[in-house]
Amino acid sequence: MIDLAEFVKNYVPKHDGSSTLSIDGTGVKASVQESIAKRLKEFIIREYPQVRSIVDVGAGQGYLQAAFESEGFEFLSIEGSKKVGFEANKDYRLQEDFSVDLPDSLTKRFDLLVSFECIEHVHQTEQQNFWNNVKKVSSRALVGIHAANAEHAEHCFIRGPEYWNQFFSEQGFQYELLSSYGGWEPVPEWECSLFYKLQY
Repeated sequence: MIDLAEFVKNYVPKHDGSSTLSIDGTGVKASVQESIAKRLKEFIIREYPQVRSIVDVGAGQGYLQAAFESEGFEFLSIEGSKKVGFEANKDYRLQEDFSVDLPDSLTKRFDLLVSFECIEHVHQTEQQNFWNNVKKVSSRALVGIHAANAEHAEHCFIRGPEYWNQFFSEQGFQYELLSSYGGWEPVPEWECSLFYKLQY
């Protein structure tokens, strides 16, 4: 099993961190702020007691990683934009587009993948590659997907629960829709999002 810090140190990104159809640098304004990260951490520890290694895709400023750093977890943050600062241990931050072909050394490397307020930024042309990588790096995922309002340059892929339920089924995921459009315990203020537990 690869050492994550060594992997990050030696990794050569396939994407240079510039803006693309999917990478827009909006992580400079954190969705997962420090207070939200603490609530998400508490939920993850409670709901996934067997999990000891986590990868956060679209990690932004790394507040979720920072929340976990004192808990003894292995944690890797993946963020596509070089514009976004980082508040956690940078030895475990990988700057990469999650739609590129990831190395085989990451295959099933993590007990859990998490991604919050990221997937709606992934362009339609890169959605399949993104989800192929989700399935590659972990057999479990916890995701929050912005699913309200109209599409625009940043939120370029807006779909409702009917779409995602069918998509996950077609992709071979077992899925549980935890909450839609507000009311999810850790982040009730995210009234425009869907939250799913996935297993593959």
